[in-house]
Amino acid sequence: MKNKLTFVAFNWRRIAARKLEAIRKIPAFLLFKDKLWLMTKGCAPVLGAVLVNLLVSEAARAQGGGPIFSGSANNLANIIREGLKLFAILLFCGGALGVGAAIWNKMWGKEWSNYAIGGGAAFAFGTIIAVLYAISQGQAVTVDTNF
Repeated sequence: MKNKLTFVAFNWRRIAARKLEAIRKIPAFLLFKDKLWLMTKGCAPVLGAVLVNLLVSEAARAQGGGPIFSGSANNLANIIREGLKLFAILLFCGGALGVGAAIWNKMWGKEWSNYAIGGGAAFAFGTIIAVLYAISQGQAVTVDTNF
């Protein structure tokens, strides 16, 4: 009895597989699949553009009267000044880490020159940013030449 049921199930599976294979080979099915694929590929840019438009327009509407785009130039200028100050601080910290890593690697006999050059460059660029910040604050930048 069990063998008979197994045989019947095996035959049904084999018949179903043959029918599915026959359906796959029908030109109309292949044509439909190709048309569906082409329509999907053709609609993707349009759907993407609509989605981006919805996201951007919603973000733009949310900005009305916010702290940055309120029509006052002082808010945006303050943000730029504070960004310069933060960037200068980060560069000085990065320069200190680079020089520290160079010293550490020199002590242990590893590659150290790239760290030293990177640390020095970070200090130099941090100084330039600090000067730009001082100028944006309206402060005079003096260079002391009395060594």
